[in-house]
Amino acid sequence: MKKKEVVKILEENKLTNITPMDFKEAADKEQKELDESMKESFRQRDERKAKEDNLKEMAKQWPEYTLEELKEEQALADYAEKFKIKDKVEPSVSEKMQEELEPLPFCPMADD
Repeated sequence: MKKKEVVKILEENKLTNITPMDFKEAADKEQKELDESMKESFRQRDERKAKEDNLKEMAKQWPEYTLEELKEEQALADYAEKFKIKDKVEPSVSEKMQEELEPLPFCPMADD
């Protein structure tokens, strides 16, 4: 496209304050956002597909359950995993010292 054609299109769309370079930069930025969105969409699709495959395997193991029951159980398991308490972290040196001091009884000094 020639510069005059681009300017004409911009003017027709009331975008006269945008130069062709600004237009290119904006288009490149939008393309980058679209690419990132597409990547995320594919990741989510793959995640859903993996869950469906997992449900099919579970259905083979437990044929007495319906697919809906298995989905509910999987949702509960996912929720529990999300909020599971992580393994206790190793206490810091100051926390260890505090734990050592805590068993000592309170002994006020006598004024006698």
